[in-house]
Amino acid sequence: MTAVTASPWPPPRPRVRRAVAIPSSALSPFREPARTLHAAFLARALAIFRVEEVLVYREGGVPCAYLEK
Repeated sequence: MTAVTASPWPPPRPRVRRAVAIPSSALSPFREPARTLHAAFLARALAIFRVEEVLVYREGGVPCAYLEK
């Protein structure tokens, strides 16, 4: 029988810094309940891939007043 060793917790930081830029149009076509759910799905996916920085930028012609709150 082989012994199972526990991996260190928390896992070490990745050597490569991961950053993602998302256009404001990724959230704008939805109304409030769906927008929140969509943002939660994005956050979950970004956390799974251990993204450290997320930038939401204004895309031309897309209103993003909800980002300025």
